[in-house]
Amino acid sequence: MRVSQVILSFCWVYIRKYQSRQESEVISTITAICALAIALITSALLPVDIFLVSYMKHPNGTYKEWAENNETRGQIEDTVLYAYYSLYSILLFCVFLWIPFVYFYYEEKEDDSINKCSQMKNALKYTIGFIIVCAALLLIGAFIPLEAPPNQNGTQWEKMQYLFEELGNNHGVPALSFSISSLTLIGMLAVITYTVSLCVFVCRPPPPLLTETPPLFP
Repeated sequence: MRVSQVILSFCWVYIRKYQSRQESEVISTITAICALAIALITSALLPVDIFLVSYMKHPNGTYKEWAENNETRGQIEDTVLYAYYSLYSILLFCVFLWIPFVYFYYEEKEDDSINKCSQMKNALKYTIGFIIVCAALLLIGAFIPLEAPPNQNGTQWEKMQYLFEELGNNHGVPALSFSISSLTLIGMLAVITYTVSLCVFVCRPPPPLLTETPPLFP
C-alpha cells in the first residue's frame, strides 16, 4: 500500500512538473498520472513476487513453518497471479481505450465550432481503431499458441469446439501475455530509436567556424 502511495506521489509530481501550464486539462492530467502509476506499479510487482518466493524459504532452500502448507503457498501464488492479470488488463484498457479517447477528445476540442457531443463521437470513432488492434492482438495470442486438435479427422465444428475449450482452460493467459509482450516490444523499439537519435544529436561534432575571408582587393 505504501509503495502504491509513493508511486502515485511521484507520478503526480512528475506530470505536474513537465506538463504545459497553459494547455493542461484536468482529465488529461488525471489520465497521465493514473496510466504512469499503473505502469510503475506493474513493474514494481515483479520484485515483490521475487521477494515473496525467497521469503517463504530458509537459506538452505527448505520452506519456513508458515509456508510448509501447500494451501497457504497456493493462496499467496494466486493472489500475486490475480494481481498480474488485473494490472495487465488495466494496462490494456489504458493503452487502447482510455488514453486514445482522452487524446482525441481534447484534439477535437481545439475546434470551437464543434460541440461536446460531436467531440465525443469523433473521439470514439478514432478510438475504435485502437480497440480493433487490441482485439486482433488478443485473438492472435489466444489461438496461435494452441496445439492442433488431437482428432484431425473430426469436423470443423469439433475442431472449433476444441479450440474454445482449450482457451477456457487456460483462462486467456496466452492472449493477455501476447498483448503485453507486443506492447513491450513496441515500447522497447521506441526507446531504442529515441536513445540512438539523442546520441547522434549529442555526439555530432560541431560545425566548423566560419573564418572571415580577406578581401580580394585591399
